[in-house]
Amino acid sequence: MKNLASLELAILKDDSESVADYVSEIDRKTANGMMKEVGGKFGFKTIDFQGRTWTHRAMIGQILGYNTESGIRFLTEKYQLMTSEIGCFAVELRNRAREIFNLSPKDGHAVFVTWDTILVCGMCGRGEKADRIKMYLLEAERAFRIGVGGEKEESTRLKAIKDEIMLIDRVGKMKDGYYKLAAIEALERLSGKPYDKPKQDLLNFLAPKPAATE
Repeated sequence: MKNLASLELAILKDDSESVADYVSEIDRKTANGMMKEVGGKFGFKTIDFQGRTWTHRAMIGQILGYNTESGIRFLTEKYQLMTSEIGCFAVELRNRAREIFNLSPKDGHAVFVTWDTILVCGMCGRGEKADRIKMYLLEAERAFRIGVGGEKEESTRLKAIKDEIMLIDRVGKMKDGYYKLAAIEALERLSGKPYDKPKQDLLNFLAPKPAATE
């Protein structure tokens, strides 16, 4: 059984194949329901097309912790997540999409994404808004599996230990700063253990330098 921790682990390891495996097991019916539920909770609108529930890519950027659409576009391309341009919609659906998402009648290049983008970008997002949606997804998963089908066995304990050791080593080699803090936070969530180095030490380069003495 796969879960969001395994997705976050794959993202942290930059393992595109594992992310693709996770996405391939998403159950469409459950995913559509979760897409609408999360949209209602966090304020983004949805539309149904070809049996899937979609949302406007640019409009979810801020909710998922991205300053611009380019960050989400990079991840959808990197992990080959499902997208569709508004031009692929039938005329009636295209008009309804423009009305729902308040798009210009001349906008023929608006891009829409599905539940896989919410999960992947939600796990990657940073900031207060992103943390809120990430926590919501993790809490929801405790009650039921969110949009992931199949009953594949979890990795063995030995493999989990090996992965944890590898990640600790990889994080330890990262340059101190915000990105390392983000990696440490993800590692702590995955392992359930605190990272041994005090986090305040990682941002010492931001502290004001002492005045020079004569």
